[in-house]
Amino acid sequence: MSADLASLVSRLETVTTRLEKVAIGGGGAGDAGPSSEMVTDYGDFIAQYVDAFITATNKVNSNDVKKAASLVKSLAEEQKKFLGIVAQHAEPTQEVIAKLLQPSSDIMTEIGRIKDATFKDREFSFYTAAINEGMTAFGWVMVKPLPAPYVKECGNGAEFYTNRILKEKQDKDWVSAWKGVFPALHDYVKKHHITGLNWDKNAGIFSLHTSRSAEQDARPQPPPKPEYLKSQNEVTKSVPSTTVKETNEPETLPPPPIQSSSDADVIPPFLPPPPPPLPPVLSKPESSNDSSGHGASEALFSEINAKGLGIAQGLKKVTDDMKTHKNPKLRLQSAVPYKAPAATKPKPVAKPTAAAPKKTPVLALQGKKWIVEHHVDRKDLVIDQALMKHTVYIYKCEKCTIQIKNKVNQIILDGCKKTDVVFDTIVSSLEFVNCQSVKGQVTGSLPTCSIEKTDGCLVYLNKDSLDCQFITAKSSEMNISIPKGQDYVEYPIIEQFKTTWNGTTFVTEPSESAE
Repeated sequence: MSADLASLVSRLETVTTRLEKVAIGGGGAGDAGPSSEMVTDYGDFIAQYVDAFITATNKVNSNDVKKAASLVKSLAEEQKKFLGIVAQHAEPTQEVIAKLLQPSSDIMTEIGRIKDATFKDREFSFYTAAINEGMTAFGWVMVKPLPAPYVKECGNGAEFYTNRILKEKQDKDWVSAWKGVFPALHDYVKKHHITGLNWDKNAGIFSLHTSRSAEQDARPQPPPKPEYLKSQNEVTKSVPSTTVKETNEPETLPPPPIQSSSDADVIPPFLPPPPPPLPPVLSKPESSNDSSGHGASEALFSEINAKGLGIAQGLKKVTDDMKTHKNPKLRLQSAVPYKAPAATKPKPVAKPTAAAPKKTPVLALQGKKWIVEHHVDRKDLVIDQALMKHTVYIYKCEKCTIQIKNKVNQIILDGCKKTDVVFDTIVSSLEFVNCQSVKGQVTGSLPTCSIEKTDGCLVYLNKDSLDCQFITAKSSEMNISIPKGQDYVEYPIIEQFKTTWNGTTFVTEPSESAE
């Protein structure tokens, strides 16, 4: 008996201690449990990883990149507020959840606008593209039942642009800071929301109406109206009712108060007089009951009905000699004189717009980069002094053929049309960006070929470069030609894909029509 009593006392002391902690903290029962840990851990994630990303971005010399990074911080803060609601309420309807996530959606849209605005920025466009591609990981709050793998896939999606940053800018600090956000967010989601948002099932359902009422109660009330701004009805309601003695004398208004010099700045000017009354509404005239008019109409209709079909017998017949189109003499006797049609003024011929001035073609070595720009209809462009550390950049060339001898580090074609490039060996990669109807032929080795936003691309490989890797994005009409015997055989690169859910994640594979 004493052992049971001691156990009961111990349990009561434990409950009392927990209640005292809750009372000291000033919160509900949910503040001392896993719910508060959910929000606290997310705050630690922001402080450790998102702030480190902001610090690394501040070293980048681009206001657009800094603005996009600050929006990522705002997105994380908005998500923290949303998780605070999740920790203290049961799951509401999808409509309420969509309204709660609307601020986050607006921030994501703004980041996408910054990415589109910096598309033509050669130096920092990959930064904004990496941020835009990776920030979709914060959409895990709408993913069920496995949001953690979704975060990991979004982080992998940004690697295409972070690799370009490492290759072009060698900015390892920024890339590591941005890539570090995704594993940390993945671990947080896996810990607290492994199958979706961890709503508090024991709490009440969140309501937007309750939230708005609380916000309105917290707002300060406006001060009362001054007496001189109140309407006549308001003043009458504020004055206590008194008994008025009935007299036959006309009612007179009291004179207006006299303004003193000291009150001139306090008492406002008199309000303007009320508008004049509206004009009276004209009533619809009543139907006339005049017996004479009514009798005349009845007599007319009775006469018409009496004649019946013979009412047209009194009409004269129009013969051919009375018709103008059959009697030419009547045209000369016409009372209306013939008027020749007015001569139309010739329309002014639009002056042809002046063509844009052609830019000076360039073929020169600048530092470690060969610049080939603005050449048109040239088939004799040759670079025969290239070194392995050099990069060849071909920009805005049209109907040209460029031959590059010796081994080079990289070749880039940007904004070219109907341009061919023939080269020996590339150490890094061959890239086509924003091109149309371009071709590339390798006579040595080629490890990687990147095709982005290009319509029409044909790459000729030799036996030494059959292990080349092709990376494509937003492109069409891509083909690879490889030697077979003494001929070349073309193989298309698949452009159409099919994505399906397999119960665990989304799987992407070529569509049947593309195969």
